[in-house]
Formats: sequence, structure tokens, C-alpha cells
Amino acid sequence: MPDTTFIYALVDPRRPEEIRYVGKSDSPQRRLNYHISEASHPTNHRLKWIASLMLAGSLPALLVLEEVPADAWEDREIWWIARCRELGCSLTNATNGGQGATGHSHSPRTRAKIGAALKNPSPETRAKISAAVRARPPMTAETRARLSAAGKGHKRALGYRHTAEAREKIRAAGIGRTITEQTRARMSAVKIGNSYGLGHTCSPEARARMSEAQRGNTKGLGHACSPEKKAKIGAANRDPSPTTRAKMSEAMMGNTNSLGCKRSAETRARMSAAQRARAEREREAAAKRETPD
Repeated sequence: MPDTTFIYALVDPRRPEEIRYVGKSDSPQRRLNYHISEASHPTNHRLKWIASLMLAGSLPALLVLEEVPADAWEDREIWWIARCRELGCSLTNATNGGQGATGHSHSPRTRAKIGAALKNPSPETRAKISAAVRARPPMTAETRARLSAAGKGHKRALGYRHTAEAREKIRAAGIGRTITEQTRARMSAVKIGNSYGLGHTCSPEARARMSEAQRGNTKGLGHACSPEKKAKIGAANRDPSPTTRAKMSEAMMGNTNSLGCKRSAETRARMSAAQRARAEREREAAAKRETPD
């Protein structure tokens, strides 16, 4: 844990003399990026203010007010919030400061209301969001440059691996899940006219950028596994464990996506050839095991 932390402010770039929010963070720039990402779902005064800036093609400016000891930041945040209010700043802070967000937990009733609002917004809310997005002016070159600079070096998700508990929850949530016809229709309608959908051909410049980005990525296409890894993959595919078999069986329960699927003649021929080759390899391996040295 660092010995010091920072009291920072968010400022409206159109009125830089007016502070709109005061907070505390060990990394103010990272905290600003988080504020911006949160504003895509504005649920309080602070986020709604940031969202209004983004709709206008701008972003809040960051101002570091003070570096303070990590064990005494509460009093300094309270002082700064009080001072800004004395100066007439229209702060978006919901409290007088010092509390922080650590350990805060909404009540079950509040969590249920938030979840219901996010999962099923009313048609009026959807219309408002849609109209706001369509009316949003294009971002200025300066705003795009600031967004690009803020995202450079951001590696929070690179190499991230879910815990075993999280993976199990994700797996269990997908078992037996089917998409309704209504949802399929909406997904199809959204894709109509989308130039990034099926049949879209990337420009030579885009292909060159994608190729350059994939260089050095050992998880990309063309990566050659080591002989040891190939052997492990082959062994796992030839003889999956009872646990793996059980997981595969459970995952297929309720999966209607493959029911009634008719494969092409070429696909059936390839599958048949693969099965014959596998049976031949198994016979050869059995014969070698039975042949005395």
C-alpha cells in the first residue's frame, strides 16, 4: 500500500474555473478513466454530468489538488469539498467526503431496483437513449486524442483469468439456455445494414493493421504448438476424463442448436474419413501393445 494518496478534482473544460467533483485516489488518471467508463450507465449526479459532457463531445479535465498521507486523507477530502462549496462550486458529490466507497453495500431492495432498471428499461427510456445517441455530435479531434492517450498502457484486462468459482458460475448460467424467437428477430434486425456484419470485407489498410497487431501474439492464427503441447492436446481429445465427459454431457442438455442439423456431403465425408483414420490408429496401437518385445 502506498504511503501517500491524492485528492483530485474533475473540472468542466468549458468552465475550467469551476470544480464539479472532488475525490480521492491512489491513481487519479486511472480513476478518471473509470469515471468515464461508468458514465455509459449514469445512475447518479456525477455520472450524469460526465455523460452530458460526452454527449457534447468533451470529457472532464483532471486536476490534482493535493498529495496527502494515505492514513489521513479523509480530513483533507472533507476540507476540499467544504472549501469548494464555500467558493460556490456546484459539486456533484453526494456526501461531504471522507467516507470513500470501500465496504459500501446497497440494501437488497436497492440492488433489486437497480437490477430491474438495467435489465428491462421502459420503451420511453430506450427511446430517450436512442435519440440521445443519434443526436450526439461527432467527437472532436482533441477529444479523440485524449481518449486514445487515456487508453494507452491500460492493461487491466490483459492476461486476466477468471477464478474457478467464476468459471463455474458462467458455465452453469449457460447450461440449457435458449434464445427466444423474439430475441433472434431483434438480433437479426440489428445486424441488417451493419457493415461490420457478415459479408463485410476489410480494406487493405484495415487488414494491414490487423496483421501488424497479431504479430507476436502466440494465441493468434498460425501459431505452432510445441510437440509436448500437441501431445497433451491429442491425449486429452482421444481419452477425455470421466469428469470432462460428464461436463460435456451436461452442457449439451437442452441445447437445441444442433437438433435437425443436416451436414453437407463434404462435411460427412471428412467426418467419416477422420473416424476411419482414428479407428486405424487405435488398431495399430493395440497391435503394438499385444506384440511381445
